[in-house]
Amino acid sequence: MVDWLKYQKGSIFMIVRYGISGCIGLVINLVGLFFLTDILHVWYIISSVVSFVVSLLIAFLLQKYWTFRDNDHSKFGAQMVVYTIIALINLGLTTGSLYIAVDKLLMHYFVAALVIYPIMALLSFSANKVFTFGEVAEPCKTNATTPVLNPYEIIDCNTDG
Repeated sequence: MVDWLKYQKGSIFMIVRYGISGCIGLVINLVGLFFLTDILHVWYIISSVVSFVVSLLIAFLLQKYWTFRDNDHSKFGAQMVVYTIIALINLGLTTGSLYIAVDKLLMHYFVAALVIYPIMALLSFSANKVFTFGEVAEPCKTNATTPVLNPYEIIDCNTDG
C-alpha cells in the first residue's frame, strides 16, 4: 500500500511537471507569434507555424528530460516523431471539440476552452507517458554504482538488485 501511494504521489508530481512544461511551451508559442508578427512583420500564418515548431521542440525537451526524466538519448529521434504525432492529434481533437462545443452546443469559446484544454492535456500526458516515453520511473540505485535509467524497464527500487 505504501509503494502504491508513493507511485501515485510521483504520478501527481509528473502531471504537475507536464503542466508546467506545457505552459512554458504555450508562453514561448505566444511570445514567438507576437515577436515574429508584430516586431519582425512576418505574415501571421508563417509566424504561427514557426512559433508552433519552436515551442513543440522546447516542450518536447522539457517533457523528455524534466517531466519523464528520460535520459536515454538512443531513442531521441523516434520519441520526437511520436511526440509530434501526438501533439498534432491533440491539436485536431482540441480543434474539433472546440468546434462542436461552440458551434453545436452554443458554448462561449473561452468557457469551452477551459473545459476542453485540461481534458486534452491529460489525454496528451497519458499518450506521451505510454507511447513516447514508456513507463518512465524515477531513477533508483541498484547495488551497482550507476543509477538505473532505462525508461522501458520496470524497476522495483525496493529489491536488492
